[in-house]
Amino acid sequence: MFYACSTEIDLNLPDPEPRIVVEGYIENGRQPFVLLTRNAPYYGDLDLNDLDSYLVRNAVVKVKSEGVEEILPEICLSTLPPALREELLIELGVSPKNFDVNNFEICVYISLNPQIIGETGKTYELYVLAGDEELTASTHIPDLLTLDSLWYVKNTEGDNDSLYTVFMEYTDPDTIGNYIRYSSKRNSEPFYGVWAIDDRLINGQTVVLPLRRGQGRFDEFDIETFGYYFKGDTAIIRWASIDKAHFDFWNTMEFEMVPSGPFGTPTEIMSNINGGLGIWGGYAAYYDTLYILGN
Repeated sequence: MFYACSTEIDLNLPDPEPRIVVEGYIENGRQPFVLLTRNAPYYGDLDLNDLDSYLVRNAVVKVKSEGVEEILPEICLSTLPPALREELLIELGVSPKNFDVNNFEICVYISLNPQIIGETGKTYELYVLAGDEELTASTHIPDLLTLDSLWYVKNTEGDNDSLYTVFMEYTDPDTIGNYIRYSSKRNSEPFYGVWAIDDRLINGQTVVLPLRRGQGRFDEFDIETFGYYFKGDTAIIRWASIDKAHFDFWNTMEFEMVPSGPFGTPTEIMSNINGGLGIWGGYAAYYDTLYILGN
């Protein structure tokens, strides 16, 4: 007969130092926007009915590039027309159908009449002053990298013959140090980030890869359809070139989001924010659309 014993362990983890978390981006052809929040204890009590209390309000947010400086005004989504509110929610990766403006407010720093628009090859400085906290960051929008071609292949496994996988062909430049953030959008859904890669293994090569369909972290998971598109879908691919610091953020963030069990080692999510956490990232984004008509 085998016996097992267990000891109950009480861990008293200290709360993290209060920090401001930045989620800010600037993309070629678009104005910058910044979301500011406060961090929270990993095992703390998070009140889902009071999420807006984590927002950092009334901050001074500036973006500067090549001598042009712009202060981004704070705009709350409840004050916007529905069409513009939906556009910003999708930009933030929030499904408009799951957002109730009567129960939850999101306020971002963005100019509706921008003086600064993202351009490839330029560097953008971020400055944030919230109370007595000062944060700075810098990001660069690299050259645009495009896909050679895009197509879909019908799923031949299982009983569901309406599923399709999207494939792409991509030729990487022959200079090492290119970084890509891939996101996808299905029909009217938001863009969902899927993965970030560098070119250490594919430098200067032409490669063919499947492009898994992204989905929200809290969407219902179906192992039979995960990553696939359906016949009749419109797939929009976002192939965005990013700089090294931006890649390091997404690379460590995605690693942290993969379940590693009770014995997993915590991952330090890398950040380019001086004085805070998060990311100020530039995108040189290439978009391609594929209609899944079936075959």
